[in-house]
Amino acid sequence: MPNKEGGYAPNYTPVLAVDATAGIVVDAVVLGGKNEDVALVPSLERIKETFEQLPQQALADSGFNTGSNLATLEAKQVEGLIPERQSFEENPACRPDPTQPVAEADREKLPINPTRPRFSDKAAFIYVSQKDCYFCPMGKELVPAGTRSYERENCKGIYRV
Repeated sequence: MPNKEGGYAPNYTPVLAVDATAGIVVDAVVLGGKNEDVALVPSLERIKETFEQLPQQALADSGFNTGSNLATLEAKQVEGLIPERQSFEENPACRPDPTQPVAEADREKLPINPTRPRFSDKAAFIYVSQKDCYFCPMGKELVPAGTRSYERENCKGIYRV
């Protein structure tokens, strides 16, 4: 997995569930990837099995805000306290001519992924269907480097890199 400081290493993602009132860990799992959102539903099931009841609420960061997680919480009548993913209503990356750089004065307003370097959030890159390509905030065309396969939540596919 990529390191926050740059480069790659064999990293893992620990995910904990804590009873906020009692201040104790009630479930833990270590994932071999970075898609921690897939840990929520299995964690709820393990908590139910261990404590014979589901929690009344689930508090998580926006990375857990997925359609399947929200639907499962609703179906299990667990109140989800999960913020929306970052909103980009006034995204300066959306400009009339994506081949031109975002104005320097607007670059601070570009969406960023706080764990990665600048311009790393995909919302800062504009897709142009006529050319079937993306443009970065500096107006450069992104050329596909190849394809990769993926599998998550029992869904397989291929995406272009």
